[in-house]
Amino acid sequence: MPQQQGDFALITKTKCSLYTFAVVGLNLITVIFPANTKAQGFERGWEVSVHTGRASLDRFTEAEGNDLWHHVTDDNGTVFGGSVSYSLHPNLSVRGLYERANDLSSTNGCRTGEYCLSISLDERGDVEHSAIAFVPELPLSDKVDLFGSIGFGTTRKSAGPRLKGYSENGLVYGAGLRYRLEHDLSLSAEYQLAGSEYNVFRVAFGIRF
Repeated sequence: MPQQQGDFALITKTKCSLYTFAVVGLNLITVIFPANTKAQGFERGWEVSVHTGRASLDRFTEAEGNDLWHHVTDDNGTVFGGSVSYSLHPNLSVRGLYERANDLSSTNGCRTGEYCLSISLDERGDVEHSAIAFVPELPLSDKVDLFGSIGFGTTRKSAGPRLKGYSENGLVYGAGLRYRLEHDLSLSAEYQLAGSEYNVFRVAFGIRF
């Protein structure tokens, strides 16, 4: 179990470093190199998107108090959700997002250095994620935009009768590409991390109003 905790910590630290560097870099590029052609036709407005994708949750929860076991979630599942965005600037919008992944597995593990009953538990529950984030954009062509996201979110997992659920608040950050089908219609693909344990790849269809 200590080795497992060490692996989680190493993976978490590496992911956070790489993606924080990438998102901060995208924000700086967006500010330094504004898109003049996009700015000329800029109109403030709303965009509504629906998405699906694949979400993964790697969570290790230490046993506390009278808990018999540690609680481990290391699973992935299909996610469905939607978002609403508002354009603040030709290169910047703010987005609110909600998504849900069903039937992710949680298992148990013995407390370190202690005797516990040799029982293997596998309980399934749903994961919900909501976030609000700034989304900087950098046009690559007339049709394609590179974008990032950085903000704050909450991830929750429901529990079974014997293993704990949890709720965690933390930083969300990611990056993706958007292809404009028409002026008001778009397709996008995005990869995002939330906190240190939840990550998701999304494909979205958006309509601008």
